Amino acid sequence: MWLFAGLLAIVLLTFAGLWWWASSAGSLPRALALAQKYLPEGQSLQFADAEGSITGGGRIGQLQWAMPGTEVRIDGLQLDWALAELFGRALHVRTLQAKRVHLRLTSKAEEPEPPAQPFAMPADLALPIRVSLPLAIGRLDIETVAADGSSSQQSIEQIAARYQYDGTQHALQLDSLHYGQSQLQADLQVGARNLDVHGRVGAYLHELVPETPFTMLAGLHADGSLAGGDAATLNLQLAARQQAPGTAAPVAGGLLAALPVPTVTASATNANANANATEGDDSTNVTGDTEVAGTAEAVAAAAAETPSGAARIDGQATLHPWRQQPVQQARLALAQLNAHDFHAQAPITTLGGSVAIEPADGGAGAAAAWDLLVDLANARPGAWDQQHAPLRALTASARWDDAEGLTIHHAQAALEGTAPAGHIDLSGQLHPQRLDQARLTLALDRLDLQPLLTSLPQTEFGGQASVAPLEDGPASASADVAEGRWLIEVDIRNARPGLVDQQLLPLRELLAKARITPERWSAETLQARIGDGTLQLQGHYDPASQALDVQGQLLQLPLVQVHSQLAAERAPDLSGTLNAQGDLQQGIGFDVDIHSDGQAAGGNGRSGRQRSPWDIRAIQAKGHWAPELLRVERIHLDAFQAQVDSSHLQVALPDLASIEATLTARAPGLSLDADAAMQQQSGGGKLALNLASAEQVAAWLKSLPVVGASLPALSANGGAQLQADWQGGWQQWLDGLQNPAAHPALRLDLRAQSQDLRIELPAAEAGQQPTRIDVAKLDARVQGNLAAASLVVDGDIRANDTRALLDTRLQMTQASGRNGAAPSWRVAVEQLAASATLPGATGQGGGTWQLQVAEGLQLTIQTGSGTDIRSTAGQATLKPPASVAADGQALELAWEPLHWQQSASGAASLQSTGQIRGIRPAWIDALAPAQPPLKNAGMRTDLLLSGNWDIQMAESLGVRLHLQRDSGDLWLGEPALGAVDSQTDAATTVQASASTRGQAIAAGIRTLSLDVQSEANALVLTLDWDTERAGVIKARAQTQLVRQGGGWQLSEPAPLSGSVQARLQDLSVWGTLAPPGWRVAGALDADIALGGSVQAPELRGSINGSGLNIRSVLDGVELHDGQLRATLDGNRLDIAELTLQGGTGSNAYVRGLSGNRTPAPTERGRMTASGFIDWSGTAGTGIAMDVRASLEKMQVLVRSDRQMSLSGDLSAGLQQGALRVRGSIMVDRASITLPESGAPTLGTDVVVVRASDQAKAAAEAKAEAETAAEGPEARGQLQSAKPMDLELKLDLGRDFALQGYGITTRLEGNLTVRNATSGNDPVTVVGEIRTDEGRYRAWGQALNVETGIVLFNGPYANPSLNLLAIRPNIDVRAGVRVTGTANAPRVQLYSEPELPEAEKLSWVVLGRAAASGGAEGGSMQQAALGLLAGSVGDSLATGFGFDEVGLSESGVSVSKRLSDQLYVTYEAGMAGAASTLYVFYDITRRLTARGQTGETSAVDLIYTITYD
Repeated sequence: MWLFAGLLAIVLLTFAGLWWWASSAGSLPRALALAQKYLPEGQSLQFADAEGSITGGGRIGQLQWAMPGTEVRIDGLQLDWALAELFGRALHVRTLQAKRVHLRLTSKAEEPEPPAQPFAMPADLALPIRVSLPLAIGRLDIETVAADGSSSQQSIEQIAARYQYDGTQHALQLDSLHYGQSQLQADLQVGARNLDVHGRVGAYLHELVPETPFTMLAGLHADGSLAGGDAATLNLQLAARQQAPGTAAPVAGGLLAALPVPTVTASATNANANANATEGDDSTNVTGDTEVAGTAEAVAAAAAETPSGAARIDGQATLHPWRQQPVQQARLALAQLNAHDFHAQAPITTLGGSVAIEPADGGAGAAAAWDLLVDLANARPGAWDQQHAPLRALTASARWDDAEGLTIHHAQAALEGTAPAGHIDLSGQLHPQRLDQARLTLALDRLDLQPLLTSLPQTEFGGQASVAPLEDGPASASADVAEGRWLIEVDIRNARPGLVDQQLLPLRELLAKARITPERWSAETLQARIGDGTLQLQGHYDPASQALDVQGQLLQLPLVQVHSQLAAERAPDLSGTLNAQGDLQQGIGFDVDIHSDGQAAGGNGRSGRQRSPWDIRAIQAKGHWAPELLRVERIHLDAFQAQVDSSHLQVALPDLASIEATLTARAPGLSLDADAAMQQQSGGGKLALNLASAEQVAAWLKSLPVVGASLPALSANGGAQLQADWQGGWQQWLDGLQNPAAHPALRLDLRAQSQDLRIELPAAEAGQQPTRIDVAKLDARVQGNLAAASLVVDGDIRANDTRALLDTRLQMTQASGRNGAAPSWRVAVEQLAASATLPGATGQGGGTWQLQVAEGLQLTIQTGSGTDIRSTAGQATLKPPASVAADGQALELAWEPLHWQQSASGAASLQSTGQIRGIRPAWIDALAPAQPPLKNAGMRTDLLLSGNWDIQMAESLGVRLHLQRDSGDLWLGEPALGAVDSQTDAATTVQASASTRGQAIAAGIRTLSLDVQSEANALVLTLDWDTERAGVIKARAQTQLVRQGGGWQLSEPAPLSGSVQARLQDLSVWGTLAPPGWRVAGALDADIALGGSVQAPELRGSINGSGLNIRSVLDGVELHDGQLRATLDGNRLDIAELTLQGGTGSNAYVRGLSGNRTPAPTERGRMTASGFIDWSGTAGTGIAMDVRASLEKMQVLVRSDRQMSLSGDLSAGLQQGALRVRGSIMVDRASITLPESGAPTLGTDVVVVRASDQAKAAAEAKAEAETAAEGPEARGQLQSAKPMDLELKLDLGRDFALQGYGITTRLEGNLTVRNATSGNDPVTVVGEIRTDEGRYRAWGQALNVETGIVLFNGPYANPSLNLLAIRPNIDVRAGVRVTGTANAPRVQLYSEPELPEAEKLSWVVLGRAAASGGAEGGSMQQAALGLLAGSVGDSLATGFGFDEVGLSESGVSVSKRLSDQLYVTYEAGMAGAASTLYVFYDITRRLTARGQTGETSAVDLIYTITYD
């Protein structure tokens, strides 16, 4: 008793001690440390940052457990529980969560598994305690590593689950699981004693394939019981519905409530499946032997809850989980299913149909049987290489019987890709336990390969292939296929044979019969008919002795029936034999002799027949293969105008211990001789390649079949030679790459020479010049071994217009790496000199640029797991041609020892220090003489710059770059005025004066420096520009770099700070950058602070301008005294005020009653504008704008012949990609004087072509074509994302005078300009323009424009016209009327009263009717005289200030209008001294008083009556 009590006390004390230890702080990490020591062999446990106790929980920063094939790493594991609750028969875990779990599965050697014991379901699942367990995992990564080292990873996020056992029921709730953009929720209840099961799984599938919009809700319901042994039953129902685009994911916890209701039951599946299948393709109606049934209500319900054309999946199954065949019955219905929506590599489909497994009749007996029925249709078949499935329909009927196995009654695949492609039928029987008795028959019906895969040829295969057990063999029953005795028969015919290049297959028939037994494999017949020829093979193989005997024969293979070029060349037929005999252990002798018909077998391939590029004369090989040695006694290839011969080829197998070969090859213009005898550790060889005629080689390559068509159309001539002589075994050369010093006996002498080799490659694109390479001289030689070698290169090469000369001598040595490191190369530069002549050598920049590297430079290069490059200190000099710089001017570069290193992980470091002197920006123009950038920008310079650098970039950042001006200045503008350039080409002579921008202005540079320096991880840029006339700019910018991926790069985002202070006291200095003809002046000050990031900079500060002047003499624009006050605020420019005054100095004035009412103004007028521009990206186009301007009698045109003053308001806004322009403008005064006649120009059918401009024209045409191809969004254009909203109202006012082209008038009216909503015109114009007191001078007469209306009603270029011009002061109203439109005007003579056309013309031209005795012909003669006089009269009237000067049969007349009502005419006779003075006074519109004096004096009153 006392012993028992003592033992009990010891146990209790021990338990109490353990409990006390487990409850103490720090017991959790101590327990993990103990577990590390006692894990089974092959397992490991690592942890970090662990704290807490076993009984109360704790935290583990990182926990890693590994065993062969599996590795688990958990980050941020937290456990919170009260283990003492176990005494109350409960365990409530409050927290069990991990930030990240990484599961890594690797392949391992498969080990035999012990026989699996049949699973027996327990009678109940009751637990002795109640359990509550939550689980949360932020991210679960599952990485799978294949045997080849490749890996793939799947990530699952936001896992939240709960498990609870209350004594009667197990409950598992999955609240959240995210995979990409998809979600999963589930719940499961299992009775602890009755084992009843109730479960649901809900999935929200969204964009399973990136950039493929697809959303589906899927739900799986499970009900049943796990009790009862074989009677246990589970009923599963699946329903999945594609959702409308934009359907949002259910809120947290709401996925299970939103699941679609299953509509397919055991009796309704087939009806639903057939309905769904026909929805995608009404023409598909594949029927089988299955009797389908269902309910219309189920189909209607499924269709009602799914959008039209959406995918649906419905399924139902009854399972007996503990039976050997667990599936009692199952049905699956599909509709509109696209496999590509579920996986990126899956094809695009539209599947519909059904799959069903049903119990067969008598299935309840001992030998249970089930029927498998498949009826699927694909409404969107296509070619496999176009990511479609080449299947239109699949039907199958099969039965599984435990005794008989699987019997395939019928399985048919209707193939269709880009076109219908035939059928494949499969039938037969097989049993997993008796595979050696399987019978299968595959039948092809009009099988076309090309629609299935577009790269394959067109075919029409028909026939069948079968596999069946031999009838004459002993009966067996084995699951091993190799133990079977098989008869294989193939009979396939192609009903559409043809040429390969016509995408057909020349194979007509394929026949085969083979017997496969464990003792012998015999190919009794293998025959392929290709065209009219035949290929036959026969033979046998004995698996026991490994003896092989194969005989083949090629009979009259018609090459003309294989390829159209072979047919055109009349290539002869091929015949020959193939024999192989021996066994796989002792060796196999082979003999191949294939020759063209008419060529003796074994002949040398030479005959008198003319060789064809496609001629295949002989293919011969004879030798012996053994596992230890391959020996070829003879190789002779004579084909395609080339020959390859070898009398000795021997290779030791399998490790290539020795290689011996003697080879000669000949082709047109090319020869190769090689002789090598190499073992692993000794040997050597020689090789000689002689390019005797590059022209012949190019022609031969182009003539090669298939290959020649893909080669560019190059041309070549000249020759080249390559000679190589080496000593050493091939294994020594391989080992020497890793350890050069270990093989000093290796020797290599390689020399390449060329003289006058010329190659011309075609232009890559139309309009470009071909590439011409001229190798005038090349001599390159490498001597030595892998440890030490010398390289000498002496070359003179020209590529198009660029010539390069190279004279280099290098010594290279390789040293072995230490401690297993890769070897390194040391390169000593004994001489490195290069010179180049750039294009345009005859002009500016002509001559030779010379580069010289000082002797003594040494480089060390080491590769392997990383790269390490070191350089000693050195110097380099670049000298320009004498035409570019004076003697002694050169660019000098000097550097201290340099070191650049990059590790295998990508980490890089750089150490470099150096100086650069003699930088002359003026050389830029010499390097690009065709388009000199500085000269084109109107600049020239003699600046001399120098700089230095110090870069230390490794784990820490150290950068210091400095660039400064030593001397020189910058001139802006052309260097001189009035310079004359003359140039002559083959077609024209052009003499033009230089632009008159004025004398070039020196900037007067006092300071120019640029510094880049690092401060810790910050990079600071400083610019100091201080000039006498071109302004002062001081800028400082700072950003942040981070070390990432082994190198230094901008952080994301990279913070930006700094400032820019600029003061441009005279903008006219920079006028050279303005468009031609424009001038700018004034002063500009800016004080800007930099902020934000480099990716999204923000600017803050002020911009002020004063005295701003903008002028274009040619356009008449002259704006003065501008003032600008603007501020930058982040991504916004606020224009507080922008004022500009108009121009002065224009005295444009149209005189007369039809001219200006007021003289030219002397006040400038002004424009005031304000607004903002925002580029923060909140608008649709990224830019928002609102700018408003007000004009107050502003003179916008000031030329001697033109003046215009405007008043009104304008506004422009840009919001959400839409540009809105509004305005109301009034013309206060305008005076426009146009030339009386246009300047003479060449007709449109005259084109001047200069020979020198042809290349430029071709380039411009190409650029225009590329611009057109780019479409409307070409680079450099600013377009709004939406159509512009434009409405601009224009009032011409009351003083808009126009004179020119014979008309003098004032214009009045109102126009509204809007953006066009249709058609090709950018804008539409609505309104009218009217003439006021218009006068039109024609034929020496002045016509009054009584009616002048131009009516706009849409198209701005085609208004309606209504013009009437009347000649005044004649007895009738006569003139010209213009009607119609601007594109189709109608011009008619007009008179009141109505007169014949000849009379009208006489009144208009002569001012009177035709002579009384004359007929119509006489009137026309007088009218013609008036037209002749008019050509002289117009110029006289203009010269003397008269309104009219007329010439007629009676004399000469001059007229002048003195006022609006008084008109005077003086007429002098030509026959005598008589003269007459007329005075006309318009009393009213109809009553005119006329007085005359001369030979007779009179006063008349004329009253005009109009008859309409």
